[in-house]
Amino acid sequence: MEHLEFVIERRILHIGNHLIAVRNRDLKRFGLTSSQSETLLFIEQHEGTPIVSLKEHLDVSHQAVQKTVGKLRERGLVTVSVSPEDARVKNVSLSQDGKQLCAELKRAGAISGDTVLKGLNDSERVSLLALLSKIDIG
Repeated sequence: MEHLEFVIERRILHIGNHLIAVRNRDLKRFGLTSSQSETLLFIEQHEGTPIVSLKEHLDVSHQAVQKTVGKLRERGLVTVSVSPEDARVKNVSLSQDGKQLCAELKRAGAISGDTVLKGLNDSERVSLLALLSKIDIG
């Protein structure tokens, strides 16, 4: 039998690929990319976050974050302001439209998540979350 770690890693990758495909399909109706959706949801949890925090969360270049934020700003979903503490720092917040869209994204994600997790009862879902939370991705 193959090493257990290798089998687990491949299973996680398979599940991840499936989730990405489902997510991308669902996001098309909102006119968003996966990165834009994750950006909005991160900003919702960290209102007024510096752009550098987005860069770290998404694990992308500063230019990529600037482009994503720029597109969301053009759509009126986020606002960008200069930090009162440091004029070199730009903070990002959700607009009212951005907040409404986040609520819609969470509703759609809950439906997708329920579909993916349909074979697990509530207790197993809680256990899965606890186990996944223990995995250190650096």
